[in-house]
Amino acid sequence: MVRKRYKSNQEKYETYRITVSNWEHSYSFGTNRNYRRDGPYSEYCLTVIKGPLITPVLQKISAVELTINGDVSLNQTDDSEPPPNAVGHLYTVRGNTILYGYLRIPQRYLPALTGLLTADKVKMVELYGFQLKRGKALIVNVEFATHLRSDYE
Repeated sequence: MVRKRYKSNQEKYETYRITVSNWEHSYSFGTNRNYRRDGPYSEYCLTVIKGPLITPVLQKISAVELTINGDVSLNQTDDSEPPPNAVGHLYTVRGNTILYGYLRIPQRYLPALTGLLTADKVKMVELYGFQLKRGKALIVNVEFATHLRSDYE
């Protein structure tokens, strides 16, 4: 009798390293139509970082496009909310050679990040999260490094 092999349900972790080759930033500010819910003003910050994927080596992926959104709600801590399971996610689009990502960071840190990008100080973005599974992965940690790491494990 042939034994069936059972696959582990355990998620595997991966570190994604991206070299910063280009970036874009957009900002908008105005009055808020949902005044009762969110306050009288509306503010929106978005930064997109582009570059090649250093590690891991993924077939058919040549570049990464990482969208970073400044989120005001991350500035406050609320102990009544359940802890978050991710700060962002990665995904692929069938037939495309770009790995897309979306991250939420506290909005108060986005101007500092934009300043570092403007001064060409950010050399690498390191994302720590789960391995891509069916073209999707959750990201639990992000680091913006001012130097390229040579310790690729």
